[in-house]
This record gives sequence, structure tokens and C-alpha cells, in this order.
Amino acid sequence: MTPELSVIIPAYNEEGCIEPTLRQLSAVLEREAIDYEVVVVNDNSSDATAEILDRLSGENPRLKRRDNSPPNGFGLAVRCGIVRPRSLGGRDDGGRLGRSGRPSALLPESSGI
Repeated sequence: MTPELSVIIPAYNEEGCIEPTLRQLSAVLEREAIDYEVVVVNDNSSDATAEILDRLSGENPRLKRRDNSPPNGFGLAVRCGIVRPRSLGGRDDGGRLGRSGRPSALLPESSGI
């Protein structure tokens, strides 16, 4: 089944923040009953980002790790994520995103997003 929302996150050396970010994002999407997938594109990180993503995707099948092949870069990482997800949006959100129409409208103000 195709998820209602695909979130694509490029990640380069994010070992210090990727876990809390993904846990908070997943919690909000689950609280709002949004059928989702999160595709995190590891952009050739040299830290523990890949290992953290592997562990988290083992805990939550809605989280998926993709690896960007060199050359590195934000644009190429996003493209790598867009090519593979099952859903790219375009569906009615049923009003859940609020007046802003942005997914960040679902997050608490303290999230910094």
C-alpha cells in the first residue's frame, strides 16, 4: 500500500541529531494518524549516521535508509530519495496540515523546524 506521505531527509554526519529528529517526527505523524514513510538518504557520512539509521529502521519499518553514491551533495541526496519512495505526495491531507499547508505545522514550536 502506498503511504499518504513520504518525507525525504538528506543526512550527512548527523549522528548527534538524527535519532531524536526521527523519533519526534515519527511520533507526530503517528499521533496525527498519518500513513507515512520517512526516507533518510545517507550522503556518505563518515560518522555513525548509517549505523543509527540501520538500528532505527529495524525498530520502525516506516523508516528507510538510502545511500547516496558519490559525488556527495544535498541536491543529489534529495534526488536519490525522490527516485525511490512509493509516494511523492499530491494527495489531500484532510486538513491535518492546518492553514500553513506545511508538515512543520504539526510539530511543536520547540522543535526548531
